[in-house]
Amino acid sequence: MTPTPGVRGHGHGYRHEDGHWVRWTQHPTTSPSPDTSPRLGQRGQILVSASALDRYASARSLRTEEARRELTSVLIDARHQSDGPPAKYRARTRVTGLDVTALVVPDKEDTRLLIVVAADVRDYNR
Repeated sequence: MTPTPGVRGHGHGYRHEDGHWVRWTQHPTTSPSPDTSPRLGQRGQILVSASALDRYASARSLRTEEARRELTSVLIDARHQSDGPPAKYRARTRVTGLDVTALVVPDKEDTRLLIVVAADVRDYNR
């Protein structure tokens, strides 16, 4: 019995490799094209401006320090969306139920310091 190649997108099947058939399996959580761009937290240290913090705190009804901690922890895993001054990053979390978009500029003297100049907060489920 000769195995037949799997149909792409079904998550399993056979492929011809080095003169013989090999079974392959794609785990359901494996992305076909993984996002290899570094997260915001990998690019440097995040500093949240007062205006971005105020907007986030009022949207979440939090005190200043609570809002600073929560926003910073959400933005650590933010994905890069677009370049340009300022760069746009986006983070969506099921834990908080938020979709946060942040505008980020590097500090002029220390480019490893990333300044969040604005933050837009939306409900994740909308």
